[in-house]
Amino acid sequence: MKKIFCTLMLFSLCLSAEDLTLISKEIYTFNRDDLNKLKNSFGIHSFIETGTAGGETTELAAKLFPEVHSIEIYENNHLIAKKRLSRYPNVYLYLGDTSLMLKDLINHSHSKRLYWLDAHCSGEGTGGIPGFSPIENELNIIKAYGSEEDVILIDDLRGMYYADARTALPLRLIAKQVKQINPHYEFYTIGDIACIFNRKLHPHITVSNLVQACTKSYLFDPDNNDQEYLQDIITRELFGIAAARPDSEEAKNILKFYRRYYVHLGNGGDVIYLLWKALFELGNHYHYQAIASFKELLETPLAHWRISAYLTRALVLAGQPEEARTLFQKSLRDVYQEYPQLIKSILTEEWLSYLQ
Repeated sequence: MKKIFCTLMLFSLCLSAEDLTLISKEIYTFNRDDLNKLKNSFGIHSFIETGTAGGETTELAAKLFPEVHSIEIYENNHLIAKKRLSRYPNVYLYLGDTSLMLKDLINHSHSKRLYWLDAHCSGEGTGGIPGFSPIENELNIIKAYGSEEDVILIDDLRGMYYADARTALPLRLIAKQVKQINPHYEFYTIGDIACIFNRKLHPHITVSNLVQACTKSYLFDPDNNDQEYLQDIITRELFGIAAARPDSEEAKNILKFYRRYYVHLGNGGDVIYLLWKALFELGNHYHYQAIASFKELLETPLAHWRISAYLTRALVLAGQPEEARTLFQKSLRDVYQEYPQLIKSILTEEWLSYLQ
């Protein structure tokens, strides 16, 4: 299973560092400081990993946590990791299917636990069944055998956003299932990773404004036409993601997500990172780049009238009022009749007097 490397969590939109900020993934394993920060923020004792692969993340965890339990379905990877980790007495390796054996890892470990769910098939050299995600089974097992104070991380969210070769489990259903485990659980996207924790038992955890905005954007439901819901989405995207300071580490990670996943992979769910890039460009006055990005988005499954409204805003700000007016007449005139306040939150009344 391919592992990840996460950049250092630094200052977000406030003067003091939040516990959860956007983090960028690279290769193989976590940055030690990132993993240690999660351990300390939540008071974690045991690290539980599904998908050992070569043991890179397992070895890092062994240096930080009193207990590390990791399961791998692919025997060759298990043997490689077993040899690599033989010198760590606090590491316990399991060979088998996480859907069947995760309960054993939980029962043999002590809370508080940090779960790193990364057992989905990622192509040649990894185990599992292509197109099948064990996440649903894993969450049910955690519900049955875990502790309410445990924390869950889920890797590769982009593969759960649209059905692709790795999983057919939509991300919104995962977030809904998390609430069924415990209504006090909060679900956040910290980039391509989900972080789930019990707010009632971890009231001190702070979450950056950008993480909150990106989470709402990631979980957007195109079938929900409730005005209050849509206003919240627009507010989060336009005054959350678009308002990210270009010199902040979190904002820089938005561009990293785009370059790493959308440009180089382009395999489905990573189109969300094109949206975040477009919003960042719009909010930081890169209007011509934003125009190109929003136009590209309108050719993807993310196409929605609010994207047309963001594009109209970018066109006006770039001094292209005629094209903006044409787009408004074609794509937004009827929407404006139905949701006038929503459109006014994106386009000023002065602009609207011309665009109509």
